[in-house]
Amino acid sequence: MLFTIITLSILTFSIVSAYIFSHIMLNTDLLKAQKIQTSRYKKNVFQEHLPLIALNLGILYVISGLGLYFANGVFKIEMPSIGIFILQFGMMAIVDDTYFYFFHRLLHHNEYLFKKIHKIHHKASPPFALDFIYVHPLEWLGGATGTAFGILLVYILFGEINAYAFWFFAAVRNLHEVDIHSGIRSFFSKYIPFLGAAEHHEAHHARIKGNYSSMFTFWDKIFGTDLK
Repeated sequence: MLFTIITLSILTFSIVSAYIFSHIMLNTDLLKAQKIQTSRYKKNVFQEHLPLIALNLGILYVISGLGLYFANGVFKIEMPSIGIFILQFGMMAIVDDTYFYFFHRLLHHNEYLFKKIHKIHHKASPPFALDFIYVHPLEWLGGATGTAFGILLVYILFGEINAYAFWFFAAVRNLHEVDIHSGIRSFFSKYIPFLGAAEHHEAHHARIKGNYSSMFTFWDKIFGTDLK
Protein backbone atom coordinates (compact mmCIF):
# COMPACT_ATOMS: atom_id res chain seq x y z
CA MET A 1 0.00 0.00 0.00
CA LEU A 2 2.83 2.41 0.88
CA PHE A 3 4.46 1.84 -2.51
CA THR A 4 1.21 2.63 -4.34
CA ILE A 5 0.54 5.76 -2.27
CA ILE A 6 4.02 7.19 -2.86
CA THR A 7 3.97 6.38 -6.58
CA LEU A 8 0.56 7.99 -7.13
CA SER A 9 1.68 10.96 -5.02
CA ILE A 10 4.62 11.50 -7.40
CA LEU A 11 2.22 11.45 -10.35
CA THR A 12 -0.17 13.83 -8.60
CA PHE A 13 2.64 16.23 -7.68
CA SER A 14 3.69 16.34 -11.34
CA ILE A 15 0.15 17.12 -12.48
CA VAL A 16 -0.37 19.81 -9.82
CA SER A 17 2.98 21.37 -10.79
CA ALA A 18 1.92 21.34 -14.45
CA TYR A 19 -1.37 23.02 -13.56
CA ILE A 20 0.37 25.76 -11.57
CA PHE A 21 2.88 26.48 -14.35
CA SER A 22 0.06 26.44 -16.92
CA HIS A 23 -1.94 28.96 -14.90
CA ILE A 24 1.08 31.24 -14.53
CA MET A 25 1.93 31.12 -18.24
CA LEU A 26 -1.64 31.53 -19.49
CA ASN A 27 -2.99 34.08 -17.03
CA THR A 28 -0.07 36.15 -15.74
CA ASP A 29 3.10 37.88 -16.96
CA LEU A 30 5.25 36.60 -14.10
CA LEU A 31 7.43 34.47 -16.39
CA LYS A 32 7.05 36.52 -19.56
CA ALA A 33 10.78 37.24 -19.73
CA GLN A 34 11.54 33.51 -19.50
CA LYS A 35 9.21 32.45 -22.35
CA ILE A 36 10.92 30.61 -25.20
CA GLN A 37 8.43 31.57 -27.91
CA THR A 38 7.14 35.10 -28.38
CA SER A 39 3.81 34.02 -29.93
CA ARG A 40 0.71 34.43 -27.78
CA TYR A 41 -1.44 31.62 -26.49
CA LYS A 42 -4.78 31.19 -28.19
CA LYS A 43 -7.70 32.64 -26.24
CA ASN A 44 -9.47 30.01 -24.10
CA VAL A 45 -6.84 27.42 -25.07
CA PHE A 46 -6.91 25.88 -21.57
CA GLN A 47 -10.68 25.30 -21.75
CA GLU A 48 -10.27 23.88 -25.25
CA HIS A 49 -7.60 21.39 -24.19
CA LEU A 50 -9.08 20.51 -20.79
CA PRO A 51 -11.57 17.77 -21.86
CA LEU A 52 -8.87 15.64 -23.53
CA ILE A 53 -6.41 16.32 -20.69
CA ALA A 54 -9.03 15.25 -18.13
CA LEU A 55 -9.88 12.10 -20.11
CA ASN A 56 -6.22 11.09 -20.33
CA LEU A 57 -5.61 11.77 -16.64
CA GLY A 58 -8.61 9.63 -15.73
CA ILE A 59 -7.33 6.74 -17.86
CA LEU A 60 -3.81 7.26 -16.49
CA TYR A 61 -4.89 6.99 -12.85
CA VAL A 62 -6.99 3.88 -13.52
CA ILE A 63 -4.22 2.08 -15.43
CA SER A 64 -1.55 3.19 -12.95
CA GLY A 65 -3.63 2.03 -10.00
CA LEU A 66 -4.29 -1.38 -11.56
CA GLY A 67 -0.68 -1.81 -12.66
CA LEU A 68 0.65 -0.94 -9.22
CA TYR A 69 -1.82 -3.33 -7.60
CA PHE A 70 -0.82 -6.32 -9.71
CA ALA A 71 2.92 -5.55 -9.90
CA ASN A 72 3.35 -4.39 -6.33
CA GLY A 73 5.27 -7.53 -5.33
CA VAL A 74 8.18 -6.93 -7.71
CA PHE A 75 9.11 -3.60 -6.08
CA LYS A 76 11.24 -3.74 -2.94
CA ILE A 77 11.17 -0.83 -0.49
CA GLU A 78 14.69 -0.94 0.88
CA MET A 79 17.62 1.44 0.65
CA PRO A 80 19.75 0.36 -2.33
CA SER A 81 23.47 0.68 -2.80
CA ILE A 82 24.56 3.62 -4.93
CA GLY A 83 25.50 1.21 -7.72
CA ILE A 84 22.12 -0.53 -7.79
CA PHE A 85 20.31 2.81 -7.64
CA ILE A 86 22.23 4.27 -10.58
CA LEU A 87 22.07 1.07 -12.65
CA GLN A 88 18.34 0.53 -12.24
CA PHE A 89 17.45 4.19 -12.73
CA GLY A 90 19.75 4.46 -15.75
CA MET A 91 18.36 1.33 -17.39
CA MET A 92 14.75 2.43 -16.98
CA ALA A 93 15.52 5.93 -18.24
CA ILE A 94 17.57 4.88 -21.28
CA VAL A 95 15.24 2.07 -22.41
CA ASP A 96 12.19 4.29 -21.99
CA ASP A 97 13.72 7.22 -23.87
CA THR A 98 15.17 5.06 -26.64
CA TYR A 99 11.76 3.54 -27.26
CA PHE A 100 10.20 7.02 -27.14
CA TYR A 101 12.57 8.34 -29.80
CA PHE A 102 11.70 5.67 -32.36
CA PHE A 103 8.00 5.67 -31.48
CA HIS A 104 7.81 9.47 -31.71
CA ARG A 105 9.73 9.46 -34.97
CA LEU A 106 7.31 6.88 -36.40
CA LEU A 107 4.36 9.09 -35.45
CA HIS A 108 5.84 11.82 -37.62
CA HIS A 109 7.12 9.78 -40.54
CA ASN A 110 3.97 7.70 -40.96
CA GLU A 111 1.41 10.01 -42.57
CA TYR A 112 -1.60 8.05 -41.31
CA LEU A 113 -0.38 7.95 -37.69
CA PHE A 114 0.46 11.63 -37.77
CA LYS A 115 -2.90 12.76 -39.14
CA LYS A 116 -5.03 10.42 -37.03
CA ILE A 117 -3.08 10.45 -33.76
CA HIS A 118 -0.05 12.70 -33.27
CA LYS A 119 -1.41 15.80 -35.00
CA ILE A 120 -3.63 16.40 -31.95
CA HIS A 121 -0.59 17.03 -29.74
CA HIS A 122 0.82 19.50 -32.24
CA LYS A 123 -2.21 21.71 -31.86
CA ALA A 124 -0.35 22.77 -28.72
CA SER A 125 1.88 25.45 -30.20
CA PRO A 126 3.20 27.04 -28.16
CA PRO A 127 2.50 24.36 -25.53
CA PHE A 128 1.81 24.99 -21.85
CA ALA A 129 2.85 22.58 -19.09
CA LEU A 130 -0.33 20.45 -18.94
CA ASP A 131 -0.06 19.86 -22.68
CA PHE A 132 2.33 17.01 -21.88
CA ILE A 133 -0.86 14.93 -21.58
CA TYR A 134 -2.79 16.73 -24.34
CA VAL A 135 -2.47 13.81 -26.76
CA HIS A 136 -4.57 11.12 -28.37
CA PRO A 137 -5.02 8.37 -25.72
CA LEU A 138 -3.43 5.82 -28.05
CA GLU A 139 -0.31 7.99 -28.28
CA TRP A 140 0.54 8.11 -24.59
CA LEU A 141 -0.53 4.49 -24.11
CA GLY A 142 1.79 3.48 -26.94
CA GLY A 143 4.55 5.66 -25.52
CA ALA A 144 4.14 4.15 -22.06
CA THR A 145 5.19 0.79 -23.52
CA GLY A 146 8.78 2.03 -23.32
CA THR A 147 8.40 2.56 -19.58
CA ALA A 148 7.07 -0.99 -19.23
CA PHE A 149 10.01 -2.38 -21.25
CA GLY A 150 12.49 -0.58 -19.00
CA ILE A 151 10.86 -1.88 -15.83
CA LEU A 152 10.66 -5.41 -17.25
CA LEU A 153 14.34 -5.41 -18.22
CA VAL A 154 15.37 -4.34 -14.72
CA TYR A 155 13.22 -7.10 -13.23
CA ILE A 156 14.67 -9.74 -15.56
CA LEU A 157 18.26 -8.78 -14.75
CA PHE A 158 17.89 -8.12 -11.02
CA GLY A 159 14.92 -10.28 -10.02
CA GLU A 160 13.32 -7.26 -8.36
CA ILE A 161 13.02 -3.50 -8.79
CA ASN A 162 14.19 -1.14 -6.11
CA ALA A 163 11.37 1.20 -5.17
CA TYR A 164 13.66 4.19 -4.63
CA ALA A 165 15.22 3.83 -8.08
CA PHE A 166 11.74 3.54 -9.60
CA TRP A 167 10.38 6.52 -7.66
CA PHE A 168 13.33 8.65 -8.78
CA PHE A 169 12.79 7.56 -12.38
CA ALA A 170 9.05 8.31 -12.16
CA ALA A 171 9.69 11.76 -10.66
CA VAL A 172 12.39 12.69 -13.18
CA ARG A 173 10.40 11.42 -16.15
CA ASN A 174 7.14 13.15 -15.21
CA LEU A 175 8.68 16.45 -14.11
CA HIS A 176 10.87 16.47 -17.22
CA GLU A 177 7.72 16.17 -19.36
CA VAL A 178 6.23 19.11 -17.46
CA ASP A 179 9.43 21.11 -17.95
CA ILE A 180 9.82 20.58 -21.71
CA HIS A 181 6.20 21.57 -22.31
CA SER A 182 6.24 24.54 -19.94
CA GLY A 183 7.35 27.09 -22.53
CA ILE A 184 9.93 28.39 -20.04
CA ARG A 185 13.64 28.64 -20.79
CA SER A 186 15.65 25.96 -19.01
CA PHE A 187 17.70 27.00 -16.00
CA PHE A 188 20.31 24.23 -15.85
CA SER A 189 19.33 21.25 -18.06
CA LYS A 190 20.84 22.82 -21.17
CA TYR A 191 24.25 22.62 -19.50
CA ILE A 192 24.01 18.84 -18.91
CA PRO A 193 25.29 16.85 -21.94
CA PHE A 194 22.58 14.96 -23.86
CA LEU A 195 19.78 16.02 -21.47
CA GLY A 196 16.79 17.29 -23.42
CA ALA A 197 16.16 20.91 -22.43
CA ALA A 198 12.88 22.77 -22.84
CA GLU A 199 14.31 24.61 -25.86
CA HIS A 200 14.98 21.26 -27.56
CA HIS A 201 11.35 20.16 -27.40
CA GLU A 202 9.98 23.65 -28.00
CA ALA A 203 11.79 23.70 -31.34
CA HIS A 204 10.07 20.41 -32.20
CA HIS A 205 6.65 21.96 -31.54
CA ALA A 206 7.54 25.08 -33.51
CA ARG A 207 8.83 23.21 -36.60
CA ILE A 208 6.83 19.96 -36.27
CA LYS A 209 9.80 17.81 -37.19
CA GLY A 210 13.13 16.72 -35.74
CA ASN A 211 14.14 16.67 -32.06
CA TYR A 212 12.19 13.46 -31.49
CA SER A 213 13.98 12.61 -28.24
CA SER A 214 12.58 13.57 -24.87
CA MET A 215 14.82 13.02 -21.84
CA PHE A 216 18.07 12.56 -23.78
CA THR A 217 19.18 13.87 -27.18
CA PHE A 218 21.82 11.39 -28.37
CA TRP A 219 19.54 9.54 -30.80
CA ASP A 220 18.72 12.83 -32.55
CA LYS A 221 22.42 13.51 -32.93
CA ILE A 222 23.20 9.97 -34.13
CA PHE A 223 20.41 9.86 -36.75
CA GLY A 224 20.68 13.46 -37.89
CA THR A 225 17.27 14.60 -36.57
CA ASP A 226 18.74 17.20 -34.22
CA LEU A 227 17.43 20.67 -35.08
CA LYS A 228 20.22 23.22 -35.21
